Amino acid sequence: MRCGPRSGVTAFRALPTRAVLPRVALGAALAVALGACAVPSSGSPDQPLPSIILSPQHEAAQSCPNGGVPGPVIPPSQVETDLDGHVPHELPPSDFGLAAAWGPVGGSATAGAVWVDPRCRVVRIVLDPGASVGAGPQVGDWTVTSSQACGSGLLQGAACLEYRARVDGGTLVLSTIGLAREEGDAVANSVPT
Repeated sequence: MRCGPRSGVTAFRALPTRAVLPRVALGAALAVALGACAVPSSGSPDQPLPSIILSPQHEAAQSCPNGGVPGPVIPPSQVETDLDGHVPHELPPSDFGLAAAWGPVGGSATAGAVWVDPRCRVVRIVLDPGASVGAGPQVGDWTVTSSQACGSGLLQGAACLEYRARVDGGTLVLSTIGLAREEGDAVANSVPT
């Protein structure tokens, strides 16, 4: 469950002073609702793609660097098709939005998409027919090929992670800037492989 203005969970309506529910039941219901907001949802790759994943980036993130678009720009409705369904089903809870998406050109080009949040953190996935998987620790079906400090400007010295997984049609390359390792692992594990 996502919380905030785009999640549908924004506020609780006050009950009349003569509420029908006893205060204990009301307190329990409130605790369950708040608990659901405190724990990020697990975006299972077996579930349909949540619509929030294809929502546009937050206005505050429009000036953030996203790594460029190496192919023809595609609309959000085409992202899942051009990436053969390999789209994250979960992003860290902080107003990530789709910043750009591109499709392949010719037989050797990549397709991809990039999400950015207002703090300029980045999640980028590319389906590359010519890339290798490489070596490194395993996270589910993914190989962590890079984990180091990088970034520039606002994110100077931020954690940069790269994950790779072999799929039909090539290799998925998932790159993040500014995400903690646990967040990056969760994003990777939410991508159908």
